[in-house]
Amino acid sequence: MSSQVGPVQALRQRAAAQAEAIRSLAGLFAQEAEHLGRKAQVETLRALRKRVSEEVTSLEMAELGAHKVFTRGKLMGAGTDFLLGSLLSASLGLGKRPLVVGLRCAQQALSERAPFGNVQVAVGPGGVPGDVSVVCLSKLARDSGHSESHVGGSIRAQGRVLMSSDAFFTLLGQLERLVLAGIRALPVTARELPPPPADAAGTTP
Repeated sequence: MSSQVGPVQALRQRAAAQAEAIRSLAGLFAQEAEHLGRKAQVETLRALRKRVSEEVTSLEMAELGAHKVFTRGKLMGAGTDFLLGSLLSASLGLGKRPLVVGLRCAQQALSERAPFGNVQVAVGPGGVPGDVSVVCLSKLARDSGHSESHVGGSIRAQGRVLMSSDAFFTLLGQLERLVLAGIRALPVTARELPPPPADAAGTTP
């Protein structure tokens, strides 16, 4: 009987060693899976950065074109108002110098103002990465006839956070570091977002 104790004990020790090795491997696999998961989330953030950057550039170019069209139309309107005002004053004999009347009409046309170029990033309640959009406050203001501040207030009332593209990209950089360190995981809701730098946050006049 005692002759069998040695082999049995050896088998138990070998089984215990194999079980420990399997647990160690399982731990390593779990760590590697977690690391790969974090890297995948960082790639998601980088893809989001690329998309937002492209959308911001597209809207800014569109705003530049819209501003040129507006300026050209304002100049043409001022020229037309100058001619019509001068001719009308001369034909009706209003007792004023026709050119002065025409100039006043042209000045009224040139004084027209419209907002352009205010492009911001909006993060909705769902947060990053799934609830992010790019909005042009200037175009929304022009289309609605309201001020940019009114439009921005309406967007914030929906629970969305507005910030400049620079502030958003800074935020994404912070999230990348936090995700890689295992401190944060996606998604990150709007309430959980770290505050953007004060000098980079979008402002609405």
